[in-house]
Amino acid sequence: MIKNIERFLCVLLVFMPITVFGVDLESVDGIWQDKERKSSYYSIFQNENTIVMTDLKALEVDGSTRAATYVGSKDDLLLTPLAPRQSGPFSPDNPLSQIPIVLNFVSNNELELIIQCDLCGVVPRNLIKVFK
Repeated sequence: MIKNIERFLCVLLVFMPITVFGVDLESVDGIWQDKERKSSYYSIFQNENTIVMTDLKALEVDGSTRAATYVGSKDDLLLTPLAPRQSGPFSPDNPLSQIPIVLNFVSNNELELIIQCDLCGVVPRNLIKVFK
């Protein structure tokens, strides 16, 4: 049983980077739409080694560009918000207002947005590129 788990983890670790690095990160710039939440859009662009993502729905609700913007490195695709959210369920005093996210590019036109919160139990969001 343990050997099967070890094999599974080895295979997962071998193939996981292929999904991340199999996508040309130079072509990820554009407007992305959440497949389930049709009114949620994200602007993603990259410059040198940095990826910037703006949650356009959060920008509409909060009105704060910094609170709706996530920045991170292309090396690990871990993005953190520039500032805490000012309204909604995540007030600036709430530690959940600074939750980082990970982008997992499945293809040049599809990605998973994974919220890095063990306590939240949030399902990854699936996004598709709708505009370059």
